[in-house]
Amino acid sequence: MSEPSALAGLEPALVWERFAELTRIARPPKEEAAAREHVLAWAAARDLDTTVDAAGNVVVRVPAQAGRERAPTVVLQSHLDMVCE
Repeated sequence: MSEPSALAGLEPALVWERFAELTRIARPPKEEAAAREHVLAWAAARDLDTTVDAAGNVVVRVPAQAGRERAPTVVLQSHLDMVCE
């Protein structure tokens, strides 16, 4: 029997599911290509617009839901790499 996840029950659940996916990808500093490709593949599967700059930063644009087009924009920012010890 597997142990319950430390993330179980956290909300919003979909955000924590995506976070859990990323935690399974080794991505030390300057070696975050696999994490970048994971994010880009996730966005492509949903037909979302993406941009990658020269430094490897990724922007994924998620359009507003119908009726929410005039709502304030929300930005989620994060590092793709992690400190591995």
